Amino acid sequence: MKAVSGLQTKTISLMQTSFMYQLLPHLMATPNSLQPAYHLRGGRLFSEVVIGIPTVKRDKESYLMITLSHLISGLTTADLNNTLIVIFVGETDLEYVLNIARQVETTFPKHVANGLIEVISPSASYYPNLETLPLTLGDSIKRVKWRTKQNLDAIYLMAYAQTKGTFYLMLEDDVIAKNKYMQDPHFGALQTYYPHNNPPVKRITSDIKEHADHTIKRAYEGKTYFWGIKPNEGDAIVFWFAKPTAIAR
Repeated sequence: MKAVSGLQTKTISLMQTSFMYQLLPHLMATPNSLQPAYHLRGGRLFSEVVIGIPTVKRDKESYLMITLSHLISGLTTADLNNTLIVIFVGETDLEYVLNIARQVETTFPKHVANGLIEVISPSASYYPNLETLPLTLGDSIKRVKWRTKQNLDAIYLMAYAQTKGTFYLMLEDDVIAKNKYMQDPHFGALQTYYPHNNPPVKRITSDIKEHADHTIKRAYEGKTYFWGIKPNEGDAIVFWFAKPTAIAR
């Protein structure tokens, strides 16, 4: 199987930038820290869109193959030729990584052969000692480790993807895509607010500094969302209704 060839890796020179070493100085301790432990790659040198999908070992069922099925079936013929899907396996257990690669190749043999799908996994030396991380944001050590590793995985995946295409899209490993999603002009655009039909007000006062035109008044009128800058404990927003109004929680 082609999946086994992924064990023969080489250093990705374009990832070895001074920025990476400044950001993650522990990488300098091991010369090949940025060399993948596993890399199943095709022949695509550069694509218009690179879709990056980070995945890790799950306690329960993995939806990675279902996600790939939806993503591939939703691409047009033109998209199939201009897209690269990179699966990043954020695990140092090489047997597990190889198992994922075999599943991908068995399920999507044509797309692995033509270079649409790649599988990559970093060297164990890419990760710093997660046991010595400082606690931040009031989180437990377990959550700090999880959050740090998630960021490290995203950095590695994006650093590789930027060498492979013009546009980059990172997705979770459990998504469903609609047909021709790449051609949808609103693809990736999320609604930022939901306007409400509020009763008329005489005035609104607030202790919170407002950002640009994202004021509480315009948010109340359903024109935008409210963006308050550094609210403090005890700050208040007061609504004076134009006429007596019964309200309920």
